[in-house]
Amino acid sequence: MRRFSEEYLSATRTEMWADRDALSGLALANRERVLDVGAGTGEFTRVLREEVSGDDTQVIAVDADQDLLGAVSPPRLLGDATRLPVGGDTVDLAVCQALLVNLGDPARALGELARVSTDRVAAVEPDNSAVTVESTVGDETALARRARELYIGETILAGETTPEEFEQLRQQWRAMGRTVADQMQDGTYRHREVVPFYVTVGRV
Repeated sequence: MRRFSEEYLSATRTEMWADRDALSGLALANRERVLDVGAGTGEFTRVLREEVSGDDTQVIAVDADQDLLGAVSPPRLLGDATRLPVGGDTVDLAVCQALLVNLGDPARALGELARVSTDRVAAVEPDNSAVTVESTVGDETALARRARELYIGETILAGETTPEEFEQLRQQWRAMGRTVADQMQDGTYRHREVVPFYVTVGRV
């Protein structure tokens, strides 16, 4: 499982839920008990808590990283997504955001979400193949796309990228990085990355 810092999670979730229409399938207004699995620092937990309507509704954050979980107000539970620390049929919605893409066994985690929920399971996951990058450094957009294509296609991981191709990409990335550093130093660097997310909801 990948580890993330609190700063990274906060930065990458900024303004993500400015429009919450995509959450309509979760029927949050009708929930009594919600489990946010892989909650991290609780950005999505806070969105869920704002959207539920009942004063008695609980949105419980669960994460395996105690440091990240410390940033979330209670209720919260320390626990692994593949071995959730709650009994079966405990909540009426079990949900995760950007969790499955980072797990070695996402099917096992989905099984756990289904085990603990009496009604619905939802996954909010990124489409990393459709990320767009806008930058004041001309080469960054194309290089980021190329690196992502090679990584997502697993040609780098599988060793299908030739040493020459990898070295060329590395040299181009280093040159681009120097330009980024120069622009950061003079205060002109701007970078915007857009990652599309999909909300998938299923009934147990």
